[in-house]
Amino acid sequence: MSWLRTSNGQQIQTEIEAMLAHYDFRQPAASIPALVQLYVLVSKQDGNPWKSRKLEEIAGLIEDCSGLFAEWTTSSKTGIPGGKVSTELEIIQRAGPPMTVERLLVPALSLDTMMAYTLVQNERNKWPLEGIWTEGDQWTAPYWLLEPQEGGLYTVEDPALRGRPESPNPARIQVVLKLGEVSIPIVLPLSWKRVDPAYGERYQPYALLPEGFVTPMQPVALFPTTSYKEIQLKVKAGQPDFRANLITELPSGWRVEPDTQAIHIDLEGGEQLVTLRVFPPETPDVATASFRMEGAFKPLTKALREVQYDHIPNQYVLMPAEMKWVHVDLQVQGREIGYITGAGDQVPDCLREAGYRVTILEDGDLTTANLKRFDALLVGIRAYNTRESLKFHQPALNQYVQEGGTVIVQYNTNRGLVCPPSPLPLSLSRDRVTVETAPITVLTPEHPGLTHPNRISDADFDAWVQERGLYFPNEWDPAFVPLLAAADPGEELSRGMLLVAPFGDGHYVYTGLSFFRQLPAGVPGAYRLLANLIALGKTNKP
Repeated sequence: MSWLRTSNGQQIQTEIEAMLAHYDFRQPAASIPALVQLYVLVSKQDGNPWKSRKLEEIAGLIEDCSGLFAEWTTSSKTGIPGGKVSTELEIIQRAGPPMTVERLLVPALSLDTMMAYTLVQNERNKWPLEGIWTEGDQWTAPYWLLEPQEGGLYTVEDPALRGRPESPNPARIQVVLKLGEVSIPIVLPLSWKRVDPAYGERYQPYALLPEGFVTPMQPVALFPTTSYKEIQLKVKAGQPDFRANLITELPSGWRVEPDTQAIHIDLEGGEQLVTLRVFPPETPDVATASFRMEGAFKPLTKALREVQYDHIPNQYVLMPAEMKWVHVDLQVQGREIGYITGAGDQVPDCLREAGYRVTILEDGDLTTANLKRFDALLVGIRAYNTRESLKFHQPALNQYVQEGGTVIVQYNTNRGLVCPPSPLPLSLSRDRVTVETAPITVLTPEHPGLTHPNRISDADFDAWVQERGLYFPNEWDPAFVPLLAAADPGEELSRGMLLVAPFGDGHYVYTGLSFFRQLPAGVPGAYRLLANLIALGKTNKP
């Protein structure tokens, strides 16, 4: 910005140019008096939207030039609203004119202390501070994840938060330093400080979290029959002697045993697994179950996910404590599945949810004799991009198909293939359908892949998430039969999204449909369609 366009801007500009001209990197503290004068001038910029930000930047320069070390720490990793916390403020001034600590302000602890303490240079100046966090729900968590998403949009009720890179953390202290007659505030976050045997002193932002969490062990439970299924929830205590009643808020038509369960966890951070029996309704249904805990606190309705990496601070993700229950009309033929992993996906676990017996196949398992025991082989996403050993095992897969097996290959990118992903000519493209609601055109309505054992209808393509699919083939051998086509608005139909070819006595399937997204999201039609592909060649077999 140009200060010349603001009131008293010429004086500010003159001060800045003079400081730059006289700055001595060997004595940065010599610039402090001029910085203080600049702070006074900028503070008079009434109506300037940049005023507060520029004052913070000038205060930061004063800190740097004085060699100021300031930290506010605690030995606790997390805290709860209404909980007690013990902290320590430490300040060391290494250079510059005398500084006086005039005020310590922590609104979240209802702490406001006035003083006139002159800092002793090059010595530790410490203040122990204790308090009780005010009640509220200003938790240390990404604000855009606190409420359920609506489609591809996040729900953020507070317009002041929208667009911010992170949630404002209430665990902050304002230290007002006085230089001469000028008061300059600096703001410090509260940090959890510890000594790591390998890394030395380590800091993490202190986190304010709810008193407890209830986290489903899986986001989706699939019910392919009307039989009950056991699901597990992990309850974690955010305080010692945690006591609550865990209550399941049931979707209409569903039943759970028990619907209320007492929880008692002695230690803060302790966990308890809870097992529930869930009974689906008689007819297919997709529903969301919610969980809450009631006790000597506000109702707790959040699940907790901790994200920990060495190169970033710990992240606490609070999301609604809920899971999706899907009762799907699903007929299955051929239950022994071999899965060849690629770049990584959740499809194997989803298949197990549907009642299949899934074996993850390593390189040593890809022999002709071993593969014969499987009803179908599924190849994970981008396996032919990431698993170089497949070029040595492709002959065994081809022989498996020739002898009556079914191989289903999920999407690969068209660059960096370790070998052709098909025994028949097939050319991959960058074609994709990114609109998840794009209409599906059925090209071969009576093909077994669309009729047996589940007759696929338009309803099976409802509620897909994120996309229809990607990297569809655009050229293929005449033996391939295209089953489906779709297109993004204004584009030509892609007919290579699901291709099936007879090969010897078996079937080879290549599909760019994003099963790897739909199955974890509990999309019923995706399960039904994939079950048909697995059942190819199993018309008269159990």
